Amino acid sequence: MTISNSNFSNNYCKSNGGAICIDNISNLYVNLKSNLFENNQAINGGALYFGDKIGNNLNIDPYINIENNTFKRNLAENFGGAIYSKYTQMELAVFKKNEITFNEAGIMGGGIYIENSVNKNLMNLNDSIIENNTVNSYINNFTSKPSYILLNTTLNDNISIITGDYFPLNFTLFDEFDNLIEDITKYYSSMTLKVSMIEKENNMKNLDKISFKMMGNIGSFIKGRCELTNLRIFANPNTYILKFSIENYNNDININVNNVEIEVKGCNKDQIKMHNKNILYCENPICKSTCPTNSTATCKPYYEESINDRNLNRCECLQGWGGEYCENRVFLDFSILKNNISSIFILISFIILVYVLFIILNRKQNIIKDSGFYKILIFCTGLFFFFFSLLFSTYTNYFECSLNFFFKHVGISLMLVIYYIFNSIGVELGILNEKDEKFKFLSTDTLSDSIRGSKTNLNEYSKSSGNQFSIFSSKTNLAFKSNPLLYEEIHPTITNNLDNNNTDSIINKKYETEIKEKVKSEKRSIDDLNSEYSSSSLILNISKSNGNINEKYTEKTSNQKNKNKALIKSVKNAHVMFLEILIFYPIFFIVIIITIGIYKLKDVSYTE
Repeated sequence: MTISNSNFSNNYCKSNGGAICIDNISNLYVNLKSNLFENNQAINGGALYFGDKIGNNLNIDPYINIENNTFKRNLAENFGGAIYSKYTQMELAVFKKNEITFNEAGIMGGGIYIENSVNKNLMNLNDSIIENNTVNSYINNFTSKPSYILLNTTLNDNISIITGDYFPLNFTLFDEFDNLIEDITKYYSSMTLKVSMIEKENNMKNLDKISFKMMGNIGSFIKGRCELTNLRIFANPNTYILKFSIENYNNDININVNNVEIEVKGCNKDQIKMHNKNILYCENPICKSTCPTNSTATCKPYYEESINDRNLNRCECLQGWGGEYCENRVFLDFSILKNNISSIFILISFIILVYVLFIILNRKQNIIKDSGFYKILIFCTGLFFFFFSLLFSTYTNYFECSLNFFFKHVGISLMLVIYYIFNSIGVELGILNEKDEKFKFLSTDTLSDSIRGSKTNLNEYSKSSGNQFSIFSSKTNLAFKSNPLLYEEIHPTITNNLDNNNTDSIINKKYETEIKEKVKSEKRSIDDLNSEYSSSSLILNISKSNGNINEKYTEKTSNQKNKNKALIKSVKNAHVMFLEILIFYPIFFIVIIITIGIYKLKDVSYTE
């Protein structure tokens, strides 16, 4: 059959296929090209219906070509607003460049409905326009019969419940296109899902003795969902397997849910063991109506098994409540704790006071001056504030709570500030012991580098001076003997050059002393010098020697200036640190005050 360039409009069929119905097929040959199907109506397949073939002859391949057709505003009372197919070889069809829009079905498949397995019988829909097709005003362009069911509830690997507990499960129903079957018309509402249970270790001898009972284990699908929220399991303690099945549905449907293993346990210690037809279940104890079990009390069983007597079960108050009917609040008595805290505070305060007085009386001692007199007082103040806050640790109102908060945080912050100052100054101005590997984190610009530079320059200077005095000794000894007055003139010049650098003299007196001793020894040897050398030659040699010493001193002084720059930088960093504290600590103090004020405005009741 070949149909092309035709118009099928406003046709009505009380059966299947409003425009074309192809059924009882033995050898199918269909070529539909460039046709218009509009406003046609039928029970199934508003415009086009493909029935199943006759027989099972698979050796004859059908020819189906549906190309460049328009299906618009067709209607099916049940399935397939435009096209309905249950033909088992529809995957061989050529289906391209078709437009299927604004068609409608009463139950499912506003555009296309495939009855058989889509994986085997679906033509290619990717090259066609299929949109705005509906079922009861809900978009449903193409669908199939129900295909598979999934479990939506997330289950743990090891599942255990107490007998009589609820075990809710949720399932969803999908078609072959992985679309949720909305089933607006409740066509599949009669299809039910059932949960059954068997013992994991079946005992063939006790098949007649049922050890479990299930309630709420059957449910139907509404809008594609089955929710077994009231599933309840009563069973004797054991391990069971849950299985799932579909009832009241004749076609095949896959349940893509594995069997669930579940362990059923006995009752809790606060429950009463009951039995019904040898099946264990648990009951919560019931107390008299005067027992406020919903708020301030709990009901405890009198008997552990078989009897739940409200007159014998005990009504016990929850923690913090008391009275005959648990209506009274129980307040803790903090008076003993508060007295103990007060005693400890007095002792610690006395120790801090004695310590502060000792510091004040000895504030001129070097060890206190080096540590910082005011830093010690600030640290002691922070320590006092912290222990003072403990007096309000048992607060019963907001004012006491705010005092505890204020003094605790101010005290801790003061101690941390002093700790920060000591460590920062140590990093910036500390002297590194080269033999101690623990403090290698100090930067190379610290004061220790300047000290090391001074020692190195002084050593070089001393060596240079020693060499010059060797020259002085070998060439001028005889001259000094003949002219002692010349020695008295030169000697002050040499010693003055050695004394010019006060910093090096303070750091290392050893080198200066050795050099001066050399000069004195030279003076003692002058008396034995030969007078052969002339005074003019002596003056020349002495001048050269003195010039070399001055050269070395000038070079050392230049190097020392560079080292002092690092020292000045470290001192500036220490000053910046103090400036940071002066800026940020008042801000921290203000934040504490604001925090206390904000919570006061919220008017929250604080009771401990």
